[in-house]
Amino acid sequence: MQIFGLHKNIYKIANYSLQQEITDESIALRQKLFSDWELLKSRGVSITEISRVTGISRATYYRRKKLVQLYGLKGFLSRSKRPHNVRQSKISKLVIDLVLKLRIGNPTYGKSKLAVILKKDHAVSISESSVGRILSSLIKAGKISKYTRSRYSKKRRKFKSHAQKWQYGMRATSPGELVQIDHMSVTKNIFSFKHFQAWDPITKVIIADISSNAKSLTAAKFLRKLIKELPFKLKSIQVDGGSELVFSRKKGQDKVRKISKITIKKRF
Repeated sequence: MQIFGLHKNIYKIANYSLQQEITDESIALRQKLFSDWELLKSRGVSITEISRVTGISRATYYRRKKLVQLYGLKGFLSRSKRPHNVRQSKISKLVIDLVLKLRIGNPTYGKSKLAVILKKDHAVSISESSVGRILSSLIKAGKISKYTRSRYSKKRRKFKSHAQKWQYGMRATSPGELVQIDHMSVTKNIFSFKHFQAWDPITKVIIADISSNAKSLTAAKFLRKLIKELPFKLKSIQVDGGSELVFSRKKGQDKVRKISKITIKKRF
């Protein structure tokens, strides 16, 4: 099993813990500077000298002192720097409703394509950034989803119906069952070739061959050789899921299709 990432909640918890750690360190530093100011002041040091030593001005000291009296240690936290009055959006509700309608009808369209459609088909001139902000607000409101996979996107390859997934604990019970087939790349004297090998776990019989490539036709040729040279009937083979043993159904490969009716066990 391949793990490409952890659950999103783990990242959220880690980010929250990091922010808490930074906040605790900030509170501890400000509390120390505040205590140093009060200590120096009690010893009669001038305010100019105290400000130079602690790095905080007289106004900052009295402001934090007032906040500590009101909120306790939370008074050392940084206050929000968000302005009281923010610029309001000038995009009309008609444009927002139009973007919503277009996006619902076409779930895969992004801000760039929607901006072109608005200008071309509806005579609405609006920037991509504005369309992006509209989409963000609609996603936040739960009116549209963040992303929907296109129906024309690449689909995962489907294996033939005769191939079965290898189950843990599956063992061969007679010769010809679960004959293991694989290939490896070999380089000798600057020349590279593919080494095919089949191994029967019951009789320990090994059949091998070499080829210049590892295509499906080459694998089919080796499979014919295996069927011919084995001293017993081949019932099923075990492969690692490589594409060379997933035989194609293109025109001119009827013989390959006949051979591929042998049961294949994929080990993953």
